[in-house]
Amino acid sequence: MAIFVSINEKTKAEYFDAIFQKFPGLEKSIIDDFIRYKSSDELPEYFGCDVAYTQPEGARKSGMMHIHLKLPPAKFPKNKPQADRKCAMNDPVNDACLVYVRGETV
Repeated sequence: MAIFVSINEKTKAEYFDAIFQKFPGLEKSIIDDFIRYKSSDELPEYFGCDVAYTQPEGARKSGMMHIHLKLPPAKFPKNKPQADRKCAMNDPVNDACLVYVRGETV
């Protein structure tokens, strides 16, 4: 199964451009590591809990997913189960996630 990954330019500009400028190479790493993770279940140290959105209803119906991310240089502990790898609430500077949809898109 081929995996196609792209970043929506509007949300990238709003949410990630400043981060990608601060951490050169992070954009490519996220894309490459996400493809590897979905292809092989190899979990990078900065990838966390990977779950579906349950609210709002439109997000649930469309199959929207999100995976928690630790921003450099932070990493999740290697021995922490993936389901427990979550970003701290009320810490918006370090609370990041990758939102994605499984399946075909047009």
